[in-house]
Amino acid sequence: MAPREQKDNSPYHLFFTEPELQQALSEVGVFITEYATGRTFASDVWTSMGLPDRDIKSHEGWLDLVHPEDRPRVEEATRRALSGESRIFDEMFRMRDARDEYHWIYNRGRTVGRLPDGRAAYYIGSDADVSRLKEMELQLERDLQELETLQEIVRVIGSSLDLQETITHILEHTRRLIPYDTASLQILEKDHTRVVGSFGFKNPRAVNQLTIPFPKKNSLSTRAIQEKHPMATNNLSRDFPSFTYMKEERPILSWMGIPLIRGGEVIGLLTLDSTTPDTYQQRHMHLAGIVADHIAIALENARLHDKTYQLAMSDPLTGLGSRHRLHIEGRLLYETARRSEHPLSVLMIDLDFFKQVNDTHGHGVGDKVLIRLANLWQQEMRTTDLLCRLGGEEFVAVLPETPGSEAGALAERLRSLSAGLNQPELGAPVPISIGVAELSQDPVLSLDTLISRADQALYQAKNSGRNRVAIFGQNDYP
Repeated sequence: MAPREQKDNSPYHLFFTEPELQQALSEVGVFITEYATGRTFASDVWTSMGLPDRDIKSHEGWLDLVHPEDRPRVEEATRRALSGESRIFDEMFRMRDARDEYHWIYNRGRTVGRLPDGRAAYYIGSDADVSRLKEMELQLERDLQELETLQEIVRVIGSSLDLQETITHILEHTRRLIPYDTASLQILEKDHTRVVGSFGFKNPRAVNQLTIPFPKKNSLSTRAIQEKHPMATNNLSRDFPSFTYMKEERPILSWMGIPLIRGGEVIGLLTLDSTTPDTYQQRHMHLAGIVADHIAIALENARLHDKTYQLAMSDPLTGLGSRHRLHIEGRLLYETARRSEHPLSVLMIDLDFFKQVNDTHGHGVGDKVLIRLANLWQQEMRTTDLLCRLGGEEFVAVLPETPGSEAGALAERLRSLSAGLNQPELGAPVPISIGVAELSQDPVLSLDTLISRADQALYQAKNSGRNRVAIFGQNDYP
């Protein structure tokens, strides 16, 4: 039978010979290929992408237009359909148009009939450009992911009341939501902002010592604080000419400032820097506005907790450690020394005849005497030493890595300096007595026992005439 007769007798010849039918099918996305003759007509989806009919006739031709990431999957599905392993082709993939832009295409079709060599005779399918739907789907996925990330960020940054830990959480986890290369967290004070934490800088110590004047001319930071909403720029030199660049850092091309607001007042500013151009878009601004409230709450709670903790740990008059601090940090120093078998000593300090000072000159003068002596002693202590006021005129010092002999020498130096410090309101110094006790390997010994021994030594110093140092174990003590 001649090829022409085969074509004319084909039950599908109307698809290729009736223009009106072809147009109707094409408009609803249908396309048909006859593999014996190579005849085909494309759907409007294909032609709207600027692709010629010849590309659909060639198996390799149209596969070359499929996105490289999608091609292996589409190629395998095509092979299965044409070979007869599967009659249905049902795939969604990206295809390149004549302008080299990709569209999401949903293609569903099936093969009809077989040629003598076993190949498919016809392929009838439909195309649909689902790019807008796919973009909406991807946007919904991004929104859901951002929501889940936001929930996790809120949980993490609110999980601690420790100020530095909270600052670290804020800086690290904000990056999961809004991209940046470097960032700083600043606290707003009277006429400046003070950096209290940073992330990503080569020299974080230098950054964490920065104070930035407020208000400042030509400053987006100032605008963000004053206008109480996030500010961003992808052109730093134009929009933020007063920006402070850090040495040795890569040039900042995009910037965002997020004011942190509690009770209607700005308490700080979170700044994000990017070395990538055009980083910050409108959706980042929207996310910044959401996360800022949670960051501000976590930061304020941690600051209040830190302030309360510092008040509890400090003696309000002298600024030395409180009895509470002695109980916590003193025990830690003691237990560390016991476990490591390192030396540790305790001083018990008491002002001689201090009651007479208060009775004669008043408690205001007595307070000044206590403050002067506390400052004097603190200057002689190491940063690792713990000096606390128990109450009244009684003080305790816990000295890690200090054997009894060195503790005795320090005690004598404190006594001598105190005896030589003139108190202007009194016209004379106020002497002190000190008891010294050293950590031993006594298995029943505790910090309280060690302090008690230092107190016994202090009692001996008092009984020996005051203005003295006594060391536990060098005399007869119960």
